[in-house]
Amino acid sequence: VKGLELGGELSNLALPNMTKLRVLNLSHNKLRGTVPDLHVNHELTVINLGFNELSGMVPESLGLITSLVELSLKVNLITGALPNFGSSEYPLPLLEKLDISSNFLTGPVPRSFGKLESLVSLMMESNSISGQLPDQVSGV
Repeated sequence: VKGLELGGELSNLALPNMTKLRVLNLSHNKLRGTVPDLHVNHELTVINLGFNELSGMVPESLGLITSLVELSLKVNLITGALPNFGSSEYPLPLLEKLDISSNFLTGPVPRSFGKLESLVSLMMESNSISGQLPDQVSGV
């Protein structure tokens, strides 16, 4: 459902009930509201919610989706600090691509990002993120 100019509140969709969903691509629409709590979707490998009008913070619960390989939240209105992805609580062992560019994120990159062992692509430009990348991430 990419690029259909869907509008309205993303939280009103029945996404948490789609427990067998593997790829969620709602990018390039006009969806508003917050990024939904999708951790009950244990089989998701790709979440692409880029190019919408989503606001609020990145839910730490996305870090509970251990099958997740790609997460894109780029070009939205997302605010706040980065979640502790890579921590023992939110490990994301298969995450290869994380794109949170062009939002309103602030604060430092969590040290736990250095434990995202499968990460090969990290895009965070056009935010107000400060500090240095953990050593393990600097080669990405």
